[in-house]
Amino acid sequence: MRNLKHYSESSSDFLDKVIQSKRTRKNDISPPYKERITTLSSRIKKNFEEYENCFERNNLEDLTPRHTYNSKEEKDIKELYSYSSTHFKQLRKNILTLDGNRQLDTCQYCTIDSISSFDHIAPQSIFPQFSAHPKNLFPACSICNTKKGNAWLNQNSELHVLNLYLDILPETQYLFVKITKEDDSFSVSFFLENRNNICPELFQKIENHYTTLNLLERFSHKASGIISEFETTIKNFLKYPLTFEDIIQTLSQITADKSRITGLNHYKNVIELELCNNYEFKKFISSKYLTTNRTTS
Repeated sequence: MRNLKHYSESSSDFLDKVIQSKRTRKNDISPPYKERITTLSSRIKKNFEEYENCFERNNLEDLTPRHTYNSKEEKDIKELYSYSSTHFKQLRKNILTLDGNRQLDTCQYCTIDSISSFDHIAPQSIFPQFSAHPKNLFPACSICNTKKGNAWLNQNSELHVLNLYLDILPETQYLFVKITKEDDSFSVSFFLENRNNICPELFQKIENHYTTLNLLERFSHKASGIISEFETTIKNFLKYPLTFEDIIQTLSQITADKSRITGLNHYKNVIELELCNNYEFKKFISSKYLTTNRTTS
């Protein structure tokens, strides 16, 4: 996971642009949609101010559901949001553009699947007035979006997932993995642990996030492929005049370098670094490849 930059321009102006982009609809009732939503815009902007105030304090938990719109008005407000429309496409591009003009395409809630939606941080079903608020939209994959669903606050009045615009991720490791040899394969078990003195409040948010999105299990499903790929990489390195220790040290450094880009707690980096230090894995590789390769070379 990594933090992303939030929308930095006027949310009110963004709303105006979205409303302005709406087209006349066939068979629309009178008054037409664009006229109806324009009439509601001043009220929506007042709601936006409430969101901005809570956002600045990183305290979205203080948002209060207000049933100030009737069902038809709520429907109209929700229809402001369209993932595929021009202004939301541009919003997504702005959020996902990193330094060096590099584009992210992987969901940062999970770091597994491709982005295919916006998560409404404050759910549409509870807060329809924030449906088109640009700071309430976070690029996500469909799996994470579905798992989070309409969840808002847990029993401790905390958000179910991290707000990766505001909850600054620690630069220390909190995701760990236990790798155990079982016959000719390896079992993998991910776990969270606050062994590096992360702020307890932030670590609790991280735990909530991983639990809500079922990340530890989802990471485990990817493990066998990562281990097989890592084994193949070592096998290819063995073709060159390097000691086994040099190969492991090189791969460890490569993974450490990747961690600076994708994050120390990226599940793939965590597995690879553990493999570099895992006695059973290194013994397995040595017995399977080392003697044969060195004898025939």
